[in-house]
Amino acid sequence: FGLPMTTPVILSAGRLDPRKRLELLIEATSLASSEAVLWIVGDPASSCDLYPSKLIALAKQFLPNRTVFTPGLPDHMMPIIYGAANIFALTSRVEGLSNATLEAASTGLAIVAVAIPGVTEIAQHFNNYGFFLVTETVESIATGLRKSLETSPSQSWRQSRETALGHFSPERIANQYIEMFSHKRISKNTI
Repeated sequence: FGLPMTTPVILSAGRLDPRKRLELLIEATSLASSEAVLWIVGDPASSCDLYPSKLIALAKQFLPNRTVFTPGLPDHMMPIIYGAANIFALTSRVEGLSNATLEAASTGLAIVAVAIPGVTEIAQHFNNYGFFLVTETVESIATGLRKSLETSPSQSWRQSRETALGHFSPERIANQYIEMFSHKRISKNTI
C-alpha cells in the first residue's frame, strides 16, 4: 500500500463524501504530528464527484508526502487495512451505526471520532476504551489524534473483539430487529 513501516498511520475508511469532512482530518493530522501518515481508504460517492480532487489538493498543501489514497478495495481486505493502522479517525457530520468504527474498534485500534449519535453509542458499549471523542473543530480533532498517538493501549485486542461481538453480533442485531418489529405489530394491532 506504500505505507512506511516505522511511522504512525492514521486511517480513515469509508465513502469519499463531503459529509465525512475529511478536510478537517487532513488539517488536524498536520497539526497533531509532523510524521504520521494519513491513509484514506474509500471510493468517491459518485463517478462525477469532485470531492476527491479537493482532498488531494488539501493533502498536498497540509501533508506533503504523508497522505496515501487507496480506492476500490474489496471488503475482505479491511482486516488487513485495520491491522496496518495505529488509529482510526472519523470526522463525519452524520453517521448512523458506523460499520467502519465498529470494525476498527473490534480490532483494538484507537478511535478518534467526532462525538455524534451512533459513534457515542459505540463508545459507550466499549466503555470508552480506546475512544477519543472530540468536537467538530480542527483543533479538537488534532488534540484527540495527539493524545491517541501518545497513549499505549492497556486493554487487549481480544477484550475489544469480545465486546464488539457481544454487543454488535449479527445474531444480536437481528434479534433486536425482530423484537422491535414484533412490538410494532402488536402495537398496531391493538390500536
